[in-house]
Amino acid sequence: MKVVSWNCNGRFRDKFALLDTTYHADLYIIQECENPLTCSNDKYRDWVKNIIWQGENKNRGLGIFSRDLTVTRLDYPNYYMDNYLPFQCRNYNFIGVWAKQNYIEDEVLYAMLNASKFNKKTIWMGDMNSSVNWNKEHGKRNHSLFNNFMGNVGLYSAYHGVTSEKQGQESQPTFFLYRHLDKPFHIDYCYCNPAIVVNISVGTPDIWLKNSDHMPLEIVLNV
Repeated sequence: MKVVSWNCNGRFRDKFALLDTTYHADLYIIQECENPLTCSNDKYRDWVKNIIWQGENKNRGLGIFSRDLTVTRLDYPNYYMDNYLPFQCRNYNFIGVWAKQNYIEDEVLYAMLNASKFNKKTIWMGDMNSSVNWNKEHGKRNHSLFNNFMGNVGLYSAYHGVTSEKQGQESQPTFFLYRHLDKPFHIDYCYCNPAIVVNISVGTPDIWLKNSDHMPLEIVLNV
C-alpha cells in the first residue's frame, strides 16, 4: 500500500491532480485542505469516493482520501485536541496528524492519553511540526519523549529507519520556512512498525515548492 502525506498549504482543489498524477497513492493524508463535500470544484469533489474530513474552517482542514480503500473514522477521545484524525484502513489504525497550536506538547499528550490503543498495527503520519532540535522549547513534553514513547509500543520513524540518519540530522527536508531553500527543516513523519516498511521518500522542492512550503512524504507499506 502506498500512502502519501502532504501539507498542501491550502487550495488543494487546484493541486490534487498533480499529487495524484505524481504518486497515484492508495491513501492520501492531506493537511490544510478544503472540505471536498462543500467545495464548488466538481473535479475535486468527485475525485475519490472514500473521504474523511474534519476542520473548524471549511477551507483549512485535515482530509483522508482513497480511491479504492475503505476508510472508517475511529472514535478516539481527543480531549479538545482537534488536530488528529484516527481512522482504520486495511485493519490498521492510522492517526492522521496536522500539528498546530501546542505542537509536540499536544502530540505527546494525545499519544499518551490513547496509549491503550497503540500497538504494532498503529500508523501515525502527518505534519508534526516538530524536531528534536527544538526540544528545549517544549520542556519535558518534547520530540525525544515522543520518540521514546512510540518506541516503547514498537513504533519508529520510518524515514530514519530506512535512511539510518539520526533524528535532527536529516538530509532530506520536508519543509522550507517561507519557501526559502536556505531554511530547510524535517518536520513531517510516519511512525509505524518497521517490519512493514518497504520504502519511504520525500518530494523535492523543484517540483513542490511552488505549490507548498511542505514536501510530500511517500511511504510504501507491506500491508
